[in-house]
Amino acid sequence: MAVYRPKRKHRANGEGSPYQLAGGAWRGALTIGWIGDRPKRKFFRADTQAAVVDKLQKARRDLRLGILSQTPEKQTLAEYLTTWLTDVATPRCRPKTLTHYEGLIRLHIIPVIGKVPLLKLSPQHVQMMLTEKSATLSPKTCQHLRTCLRVALGTAVKWNLIQRNAAALSDASWL
Repeated sequence: MAVYRPKRKHRANGEGSPYQLAGGAWRGALTIGWIGDRPKRKFFRADTQAAVVDKLQKARRDLRLGILSQTPEKQTLAEYLTTWLTDVATPRCRPKTLTHYEGLIRLHIIPVIGKVPLLKLSPQHVQMMLTEKSATLSPKTCQHLRTCLRVALGTAVKWNLIQRNAAALSDASWL
């Protein structure tokens, strides 16, 4: 006589995986994208299993809506701008515009706010850079700095790397 054993329930792909850590806390992992052939995971930690499940559900919803960022948390503005120049600006821009963008980014943007993580870039960072540069540069060059950064960050918003464009939110009325 065969013994009936119910099948073990497995989670579906992308559903997340809450599990208990050695110290008693709970951790959950959610796959938010792929880098090459390797999954990019975001981890959540809480004191209870229910709290981790809530965080995972919110993250899954945000991922479906396109709100959850797929960028590495440690990617700096300098790294993103370098990538943007090669992947986006080079095929789209005229040669003189590309040279102008490269100079603005290399000489003015990266030295001042290039080390700021892309996810933590705020309008205050952009405003501080513009204020600092307005002491030595002409108002027109400061406008070009803001425009270059606004266009680059607009692409980052389209790619869901960031949720808002900090350059577009900075105040340009005094330039």
